[in-house]
Amino acid sequence: MDIHPLLVHFPIALLVAYAIMEMIHTDRLNHSDTYASIKSFLVIAGTLLAFVTLSTGEISERLLLSSRPDLAKLIETHSAFAGASTTIFSILALSYLIKFFLDSKYANAPVMASGPFARALGALNWYSRAIRENVLGQMLALAGIICITITGGLGAAIVYGPDADPIVSVIYRLFF
Repeated sequence: MDIHPLLVHFPIALLVAYAIMEMIHTDRLNHSDTYASIKSFLVIAGTLLAFVTLSTGEISERLLLSSRPDLAKLIETHSAFAGASTTIFSILALSYLIKFFLDSKYANAPVMASGPFARALGALNWYSRAIRENVLGQMLALAGIICITITGGLGAAIVYGPDADPIVSVIYRLFF
C-alpha cells in the first residue's frame, strides 16, 4: 500500500505555515514567546514529518517506476526538490532545537561553563541566533517554500499529468 499521498500534506501544511510566520517580521511578534513557540513547533514537527514523508516517497518511487519507467526523470527531480525542502527546514529546525537546549538546565550545568564545552555552546548559540534572529531565517523560509511549491507541482505532474492545472504546467515546463 502506498501511504505517501496520505502523509505528504501534513509536513507541507506545517512547514508552509511556519514559513509564512517566519517571513512576517514585526517587533511585536519577534518579542512574543507564544509566537516563537508556535514557530518552533511548526518547523520541528513539520521537519520530522518531512523525513517520514521522504522515506514513504522512496517506497512510492520504487512502486511507480516498476510500472512507469518513463517517469524516471520527473520522479528524480521531484525527489531532489523534496530533499532540498527537507534540508532547508532541517537547518531552521536545528536552530530552534539548539535554542531549546541552550535555555535548558543542561546547558547551564557547571561542567558546561568550562573549556571546550563553553566554546561549543558559544558556537551553537551563534548558529541558532544567526538563523532565528536575522534575515537568514527569512531567506531560508522563502527558499523552503519555493522548494515545497516546486516539489508539489512536480508531484501533481506525476499523479495527474503535466497539464493538471496552470501552475503545475508552469512548474513542469521549467524543468522539462
